[in-house]
Amino acid sequence: MSTIDEKKQKIAAAEQRIARLRGEISRQARAADTRRKILIGSFVMASASTDPIQLARLKLNGKAFESFLVRTADRRLFGLAVVEPAATNDDMT
Repeated sequence: MSTIDEKKQKIAAAEQRIARLRGEISRQARAADTRRKILIGSFVMASASTDPIQLARLKLNGKAFESFLVRTADRRLFGLAVVEPAATNDDMT
């Protein structure tokens, strides 16, 4: 095989790798977006079930939503600081 053909094959393989990486990045972005929507929806539903009158006044940027998010990965989706678990009396002995 000639060097030109080899170079063409290497370029084609590199283009395929790039396409796969772009697809993976796109998939991860969609998954993160879906997770954000699920978390916001579950927060709204939980808030509405405890006090339906307050539903109209929910502020998703407020402290209530921040305290609702406890998992590290979920907090990172919204760019929030990771919260360390509170120390219990058992931890201090």
